[in-house]
This record gives sequence, C-alpha cells and structure tokens, in this order.
Amino acid sequence: MYAGNRKRAFVTGAGSGFGRALSLALAGRGYRVAATDLNANSATETALMIKESGGQAESMKVDVTVPYDLESGAERFFKEWGGVDLLINNAGVAVVGKVHEVPVNDWQFIVNINLLSVVYGCRAFVPRMLSQGGGHVMNTASLAGIAVVPLSLQFPAGPGIGIGTVAKPAWQFLGVGQGSVNDLRGSLNQDALLDDPLAGMGCPSHNELT
Repeated sequence: MYAGNRKRAFVTGAGSGFGRALSLALAGRGYRVAATDLNANSATETALMIKESGGQAESMKVDVTVPYDLESGAERFFKEWGGVDLLINNAGVAVVGKVHEVPVNDWQFIVNINLLSVVYGCRAFVPRMLSQGGGHVMNTASLAGIAVVPLSLQFPAGPGIGIGTVAKPAWQFLGVGQGSVNDLRGSLNQDALLDDPLAGMGCPSHNELT
C-alpha cells in the first residue's frame, strides 16, 4: 500500500525565483527535494541552500523541453529514493509583446516551456506514481492565464491552456483517493507567494504538504 506521508519532491525551474522558494519551503516541511533547472549551477545553489539549512536535496540539470531529460529525472529519483511523491511542474517563461508582432519562434518557445513541459513531466512521473500507488502533481501557472495582462497576450498560451488541459486529464489518470493534481497560480508581483509559496495553494492536498 502507498504511504502517502512520504515526502520526496521533484521541482523543475528550481534554480531561482518561485521554484527556489518552493524548494526551500518544501525542505522546511521535511521534504527531500530534487532541485532541477536548465542552469545546473543554479540548481546546485538551491540544493546547497537546502543542505545548509539542515534539509536533504539533490540537484540535476533538466531541460524541460526535452522529454528525455524529464524521463531521466524520474528514472533516477524513483530508483535512488524509492519513489517520488510530489512533482512540481514549475519551469516557466514570459515574452512581452503585441500579438501581431511577436515572432512565431517566441510563441513556440513559450508553448514548449509553459505547456508541453507539463505534459512531458506528467508522462514521465504519473505512470510511476500509479505503480507506487499514488502521488501528487502541482502545475504552477500565472494569473495571466485567466486574466488580461497588457502586452502579454501570448503569455496565457502556456499557463492558460495548461490550467485546464493538463490538470484535468492528469487527475483522471491518478484517480480519486490515489493522489491529486493542482495548479498554483502566481502573480507578476510574487513577493507574498515567495514568502510562503505553499500557503496560497487552497487545494485539497495542502494539508498533506504541511
């Protein structure tokens, strides 16, 4: 039977900003954290910050636009730790500009990171979570996904689609009683969320993350 009180988390985009804050917050709650980022040095810095504060962490370079990287991360930590209980698809980017002027390459860039990386993460981790009996998936997004932000019309292309298209199917795969899928929506002014990034979740699995 799956022991839902285990605390092993895999965080993408953990090298800075919200991802680092989430990683530190989880470590403070007793989680063992896999801090991953495209910038290997930044991921290592986050892991060192956790270790220096008495927590447990490992770092890994992960390009979330490459399915193999996420698959490798899942394989590594399910093997080394015996499982992963929480996947946080946090990596994200923003490109500012007018909808008719933004280059197609920029559209592809943001969709690859903000949307498809969530798909890749779920494909790598959800089957393994099912095999271990349960788990949790958190997809971070921006309020720009549900609200108008001037000159950021392309930004919701990732978070906006991801909120509905990824969270609901992933929930269906995990199944009620086995785990949960939630989206955590940050704002462009993230000071409060960075102070306590888990406090604003407002979701059923919040108690299990404390």
